[in-house]
Amino acid sequence: MIPQRIVAIGTSAFFGLGDPLHGGFIGRLKQWHERKGSDNELYNLGVSKDSIGETTSELLERLPSEAKVREPHLILLTSGINDIRRHGNRENPSITSKEKFRSNLISMIHEAKILADVVVVSPIPILEKHDSADNYLLPEDLKVYMQVVKDVCEEEHIPYLDVYNEWLTEDHSQFLTPDGVHPNEQGHEKIFESLKELLEKLYQ
Repeated sequence: MIPQRIVAIGTSAFFGLGDPLHGGFIGRLKQWHERKGSDNELYNLGVSKDSIGETTSELLERLPSEAKVREPHLILLTSGINDIRRHGNRENPSITSKEKFRSNLISMIHEAKILADVVVVSPIPILEKHDSADNYLLPEDLKVYMQVVKDVCEEEHIPYLDVYNEWLTEDHSQFLTPDGVHPNEQGHEKIFESLKELLEKLYQ
C-alpha cells in the first residue's frame, strides 16, 4: 500500500507551474492519493519564484526542517534544472558545478532517508532558453546533469522516475509551456500517470 503521508519537495514543476487548474502532477497525485483513503495526506513543498528557481543547495537547506515537521512516510525529491543556469554568457560555467551538484543530491537523499522512503523524480527535457535577466538554460548541460542524477540514484539504491529520458523518445515539445522549460497541462498529466504507475508498482 502506498504510504499514507507523502511530502513532495522540489522547484516550480513540483509547485505545478504550467497547470494552474490541477496543480501540476503533484497536485494531481495529491487528489488521487487523498481520495484513496481518509488518512492519506500529501504535502506539496514545491516552490515557484518570480526569478530563477531554487538550486539543489537551496533545496537541501530547507529539506530537513520542512519535511520533518510533516512526519512523512515517503518523500518525493527532484533536483530541478536551476543548477545548470549560465549567467551573462552562454560560455560561462553553470552556477552549480557538476561535482557540487552531485554532492548536494547525495546529501538531499541522505537527509530524506533519515525521515522516510525516498523516490526521485527527474526534471523534464527542455528547449534552450535565454531570459531577460541574461540567464541561459542549455539542453546539453541538462543532459550531463541528468546522468549524474541517474548515477546517484543507482548508487544509493533509490527508485528513480526517469521522465527526462522517457520524454526524449518522442517529440517532447508538445508537453512544454511556451517558455520551453516547464510542463504544460498535458505534460503534467503525463508525469502524473508515470509517477502513479511507479508508486503502485513499488508498494503493491
